[in-house]
Amino acid sequence: MEKGNKKLNLKAVIIAGWIVFILMAVIYFMFFYKKLPVPGNDADVDSKYIYETNENLDINVLIISYLDALEQCDQATLQSLVTDPSEFDDMTSYQKKAEMILEYSNTDCYTVEGNTEDTFIVYAVFRTVIANVESTPMDILEFYVVKTDSGYLIDNTEHDAETQAYIEEIRYHEDIQKLYETVYEDEKRCLEEDETYYEFYQKIWEQQ
Repeated sequence: MEKGNKKLNLKAVIIAGWIVFILMAVIYFMFFYKKLPVPGNDADVDSKYIYETNENLDINVLIISYLDALEQCDQATLQSLVTDPSEFDDMTSYQKKAEMILEYSNTDCYTVEGNTEDTFIVYAVFRTVIANVESTPMDILEFYVVKTDSGYLIDNTEHDAETQAYIEEIRYHEDIQKLYETVYEDEKRCLEEDETYYEFYQKIWEQQ
């Protein structure tokens, strides 16, 4: 009889243990599982990266307008898109560059929040159409963009030490370095496959 009671007590303990386990599992599911990110959700995927891609239409328009103005050597437009218009008082160097770089196309903007409110670091990746070159190699430019009362502008002034340190920190972040690596690999491919680009590249280096 005593053995029977022990067996019953043991069964009761086991059953009680399973009941507690099941209750804990249900509680976990109700309060935690639903909060896990859903695989395949774009927002969850994007959150892995330090930057946002083409998320701010106004910034994209600013950068593309700037590149278009460089193509055309449009002094007035260039001056209207930056915080210090005096950079474009002398257009000589920009005119020489425009004779070589005929077009900037397929622009993507990778935007990182700045170190102060309403500031952004933008990495523009685009393809270039070069005079007498068959291929269209990729290139990348870094911009510091600020939101003003009149809209977004490229801040082309000298930055304070704190801001400059932040810009350099972002520049060497792994995600940003991968962008530069992508551009480098494309440029390397063009040099290997396109003799006209190789000749252009050699001339540029000889002039430096």
